Amino acid sequence: MNRPQQVRAIFQELRQAVGDQFSAGELLARAASLVDLFTVNDDPFRLEPLEEPQPFEEWSLDVAMADGGWRILNHVCCEDRDLWDWRADE
Repeated sequence: MNRPQQVRAIFQELRQAVGDQFSAGELLARAASLVDLFTVNDDPFRLEPLEEPQPFEEWSLDVAMADGGWRILNHVCCEDRDLWDWRADE
């Protein structure tokens, strides 16, 4: 059974169960969300698009410090090499 058939079947069951308490559009939306909720992705190689990561400078302080400050230290180390090059003063 494909997705539209599943949505239609659930819609019909919802219509029988609740009658005219809800509009057809509302029931159709609920039926579609139920199908999506219980759909299992059978293709393990199908990749979902990733969200664009938030730049480190925009992280909240509690998130940046969650590991005790190691992320901040790593960021400063990687971004400002002159700060860590102790031989630069010689």
